[in-house]
Amino acid sequence: MSSRSYSGSETSNNSNRDKELDERIKQWQNWKPPKISNKEIYKYNPFNPFNFTEIIQTIEQTIKITKTQQNIQLLDEKTIKELAKNFKYIHFALVQVPLNH
Repeated sequence: MSSRSYSGSETSNNSNRDKELDERIKQWQNWKPPKISNKEIYKYNPFNPFNFTEIIQTIEQTIKITKTQQNIQLLDEKTIKELAKNFKYIHFALVQVPLNH
């Protein structure tokens, strides 16, 4: 059996790496998707020949991922039925999905 001794500088380097790793983990745990204004997502054109009705919603939810592949429902059934009364199409301009474990 061989034993390896660590010099003070190696121990210090490991300690610094551990601190950096801990700090990065904290940053990721506290990370939230950036807030993006509607004007950044949509380019408004008053001369657009199409008559669009815009409904802009921001929905935040936490979903527990339990499988390697899993469907995520963006709108609940009630919302879809309400929108279907007035619209033929739904356009999703921006969907942000941050993952955290």
